[in-house]
Amino acid sequence: MESVSLIQLPKAGKKWSSYVMNERLDVTSDPEPDQPKGESSRQVRPFLGIKFACCSIYARIYQNKDGTHYVGNCPKCAKQVRVKIGHGGSNNRFFTAY
Repeated sequence: MESVSLIQLPKAGKKWSSYVMNERLDVTSDPEPDQPKGESSRQVRPFLGIKFACCSIYARIYQNKDGTHYVGNCPKCAKQVRVKIGHGGSNNRFFTAY
């Protein structure tokens, strides 16, 4: 295993370029031995894209464990959004919450 040296941060008023230009950090990890290449163990979670009009910010809200609602909060003001999943709904994935 290759050793990694720490980069010393510049003091106030000094330029970063002289400290970082000559350093190289290469971080890699080998895949699990029993996991085939190209496959990920992560599962895709269903989500809706929501633009929160209250703070003019975008965030994703995810399905709850029961699979009955999409639930999430505005990242700035924490206003909660809850969208029911049911028959006759919409195929759209992006909405604005007012």
